[in-house]
Amino acid sequence: MNQENTTVAPPSADQFLAGGSKVEGGKFVNPGDVISGTIAEPPRVAQQTDMQQKPKTYSDGNPMWQLVVTLDTPEGQRRLYVKARLRNAVKAATDKAGAPGLEVGGTLAVTFTGFGEAKPGFSAPKEFAAEYTRPGGISQPQAVAQAAQGVGANAEQLAALQGLGIAPTTPAPWGLRIGEVA
Repeated sequence: MNQENTTVAPPSADQFLAGGSKVEGGKFVNPGDVISGTIAEPPRVAQQTDMQQKPKTYSDGNPMWQLVVTLDTPEGQRRLYVKARLRNAVKAATDKAGAPGLEVGGTLAVTFTGFGEAKPGFSAPKEFAAEYTRPGGISQPQAVAQAAQGVGANAEQLAALQGLGIAPTTPAPWGLRIGEVA
């Protein structure tokens, strides 16, 4: 049985001096609830805890992990505890954005879409949708399209990118294509 307890991470020096971290957890109460904000610090993995703050484990003794994400929102900082179905939604959003994971400065928007089917003896699981935008507001497909346009990709190459759902939408940042002279 794994006895490692990683549920309590030490506060940062600033948090310690300020009296600890007082970030509210994000709550999804009603379908349609949205929590959206900019990722304020590197997400961290922590062991899930029960209502008495005891570490949760699977029947084989392995820890139940979750990703703790702190967002700067218009209402102040909120913490999301990403596990189970929320994990699947966030993973799909980062994949769609071409991101390796959640990045500080990126924007994450999570919507509680409704309830799934309840299994006998359990409450119906919450279902989520998520959108993620990488820092700087550019997705990997957009970056590829801009790079292709910037190096003077021909019409056939640009059409192939468009066929993949990647369409150049803005000129290359430097404004010239290879071979062009200002």
